[in-house]
Amino acid sequence: MKTNEEQILVAIKCVVYNHEPYLRDCLEGFAMQKTNFRFVAVVHDDSSTDHSAEIIREYVVKYPDIFRPIYETENQYSKRDGSLRRIMNEAIDATGAKYIAMCEGDDYWTDPYKLQKQVDFLESHPECSVTFHRYDILQQEEQKWRNDRCGVYLNPEQSFVDLTIQMYFAEWVTQPCTIMYRNGVYLGQDKPYHGYKDQHMIFHLLEAGKGYILNFKGAVYREHKGGIHGRTPILSQAHLAVQVAQELYEYNDKIDVLKDNLIRTLDWAITCEKQNKDGKCGHLLLYAWRRFTISKSLLKSIKRLLQK
Repeated sequence: MKTNEEQILVAIKCVVYNHEPYLRDCLEGFAMQKTNFRFVAVVHDDSSTDHSAEIIREYVVKYPDIFRPIYETENQYSKRDGSLRRIMNEAIDATGAKYIAMCEGDDYWTDPYKLQKQVDFLESHPECSVTFHRYDILQQEEQKWRNDRCGVYLNPEQSFVDLTIQMYFAEWVTQPCTIMYRNGVYLGQDKPYHGYKDQHMIFHLLEAGKGYILNFKGAVYREHKGGIHGRTPILSQAHLAVQVAQELYEYNDKIDVLKDNLIRTLDWAITCEKQNKDGKCGHLLLYAWRRFTISKSLLKSIKRLLQK
């Protein structure tokens, strides 16, 4: 039997904003975990305007040993100044956890042994900095299900596969709801990033050590119109994606895999502009040129994309 005096081995990082219709699925996924170690869930409500905070309070009362809530009176994400990451990092560090798991408030876990499986793997593979696992994708409004793309690298006979940086940028094979990593190995917060996305975190975790996709399905990633992507216009998504890819390239020794990722991102973003702006596609090139210092060879590559 686990006690409050026992060391916390895993801290779950969960950010919530207006997730009322989905939040109970998420929190139940935490509460149902069966482990031989102690874990806690740091659940941060970012000043939701629905009843998300009330649902969190309900679970705090029901499972006081698991849930550690943070209730904001002012939305931190919209500040775009890193305050949300800072608040969460400080709360996670205060737990003293050895490992960190992630799940946003509109996603949920389906395997009651998810945490145990990932901890067991990390404990037996000291070279590993981060683990992922398979998941299902639910398109909420249409109630349509899709498989993840892990099958590109992972066949049914394998119990796990090594995920390299090159493989990660070639295929989008993971989501935050599958991640567990060692506390202290992610150093990306020291970089001067402005546009921050999951790519930053996963890149730096894979840079810090081995990353493995474990061959079990343990979560559902939910796509819905109320999510960040669902409520963000496609051109805004494209411009942010360019900024993210450019910053990763500029601030990490300009390694080839990040340059290739930038070229692919610009290619997709330029296509978005052509489809949404009657063929006017010069804005992204001008944005990238003015916002960042781009080498002549990279600029030539971008110009070739514009000529296609």
